[in-house]
Amino acid sequence: MKPIAKILVLLLCLCLLVLPAAAVSGADSVQTTAAVEADGSCYVTMRLQLHLEQAEKLSLPLPPQAKEVRLGGRLRTPIWQGGQFVLQLPKLDAGIHTVEISFRLDGAVTEKSGGLPLLTGFAYPVDDFSCTVTLPAAPMEAPTFVSGYYGESIADQLQVQLQGNVIHCRSLQTLKDRETLILQCRATSAMV
Repeated sequence: MKPIAKILVLLLCLCLLVLPAAAVSGADSVQTTAAVEADGSCYVTMRLQLHLEQAEKLSLPLPPQAKEVRLGGRLRTPIWQGGQFVLQLPKLDAGIHTVEISFRLDGAVTEKSGGLPLLTGFAYPVDDFSCTVTLPAAPMEAPTFVSGYYGESIADQLQVQLQGNVIHCRSLQTLKDRETLILQCRATSAMV
């Protein structure tokens, strides 16, 4: 190979090394708080901090039984889309955004319910997930969590604390995109 060709190949390789890698949009954090009433109904607030590499219009999957859905405090009407109950978010520009969503779930924590949905399949990975669930009384047994990807073995990836009637949970690693997470908690004697 001629010396000039070697130099050009070397320069091309160096240029490829200094090009930035494509950044990926994601959720820096999702904080969920839930207050469970004695009848098993629950008021849920989700605070998402998103970083978007480009302007996007997002949809957030919600539990199908979600009522009184609010985005930033304003009442919104979710729609059925692709077999899911979703809340359409307004188009967001590239950058960091904080989004707050709240809703009510009737009968979410009872003997017959499938559990309290804490993550519902958001499109992006979640770097830091945390939740605080306040029950009307201490649960009869330790709460368990079920993941869409990992089943009950998600417990290895969560730090869980039970302090009386309050459950605190935090992820120990990034949760995958479209992850679902359900809290299963046996109803307390204070719940119907």
